[in-house]
Amino acid sequence: MKKYFIIVFISLGMLLSHCKKDKDGSALNPQNESSIIMDAMLYENAPRDEFLFDLVEIIDDSMRISIQYGGGCGNIEVKLIDSETLMESLPVQRFIRLSLRDEDPCEALITEYFTFDLSPVQDTSYDKIILHLDGWEPGLVYEY
Repeated sequence: MKKYFIIVFISLGMLLSHCKKDKDGSALNPQNESSIIMDAMLYENAPRDEFLFDLVEIIDDSMRISIQYGGGCGNIEVKLIDSETLMESLPVQRFIRLSLRDEDPCEALITEYFTFDLSPVQDTSYDKIILHLDGWEPGLVYEY
């Protein structure tokens, strides 16, 4: 029994030591940084495997997203995709969605963080945009 606790303690220590934190204490994973993709066809057709949002926030020109999904032993692919549809309103509004392709057969509850560069959605005619992220309420205000 004592051996079991030592193994669990060491495993937990290794897991937590690989998690980088930023200045406000939330976990980041720099390997998961990418840019939002502007593609109406991909917005409609990209994979829609199941996940739950844990956190969504905009900091400067980045959207930070934390999701939970069933996995733990395989590969996933995550993309943030813009529909390329602009609602003519003030402020302007855009529709975006997170695509998850989960080829992970395991079922552990995994929480993972991703960061996306939002600068491709900027419009020089405006200084802010409302982003409607599919599955997340309310809209997110992106000021630049």
